[in-house]
Amino acid sequence: CDWMLEYVEEHKQLEHRANLNDPRSDFTAIYESEKDRIYVIGGNDAKNFYKACEYYDIGIDEWVRMDELNVARDSAACCIFNAKFIYVFSGRIKFSPKEITDVCEVYDIEKNNWETINVRNKQSWVPCDLAMCYQINPTSILIFGGFDRQNRTNASFVYNTNNKTIERNAELPTVGSFSTMVFQIEDALYTVGWNNQKKNLYKYNITGGYWKVDEDFTI
Repeated sequence: CDWMLEYVEEHKQLEHRANLNDPRSDFTAIYESEKDRIYVIGGNDAKNFYKACEYYDIGIDEWVRMDELNVARDSAACCIFNAKFIYVFSGRIKFSPKEITDVCEVYDIEKNNWETINVRNKQSWVPCDLAMCYQINPTSILIFGGFDRQNRTNASFVYNTNNKTIERNAELPTVGSFSTMVFQIEDALYTVGWNNQKKNLYKYNITGGYWKVDEDFTI
């Protein structure tokens, strides 16, 4: 689809906003607060995977095309980094049999340019779709969960933007795939994911470097 709705609290209803330039599904969407934009990365049209990306300028209700990805993909892990870059990790590149790319890319917001990252120790990483990532300090990005070619995973990793390495990190308490947002509250990250039985609230302690699942969470 190419439509977008905004819930307006004052009116207690959903209202239409500008349509996307390209109809798409299974895309990655992230919000960047400094420029007040929603970035939409990749996706598919049920037949083909997209390199196409665009962002929504909230202030003027307009979608703007961006530079295209080097590798078409959907369901990628993606995050804003230092308000200057967008990092993209893995994602699905074929429906059946399912294939996952191990190509990582970085987008320079000011230059409007995607570049492929030469990750030094890629063999220690498990590329997935429906994984999640989030900046945890000035040089590092946490990557976690998702589906490999067959199963959900509980693996998590830390990508170092300075030396371009990915190292294994503490595992999630249970497997999880993710298609929501990550929220940071003080020294912890929170997100809702799906394991093989139910939805869970996952919590990551940034300083301690460990995961917990909130056993009282229900949805």
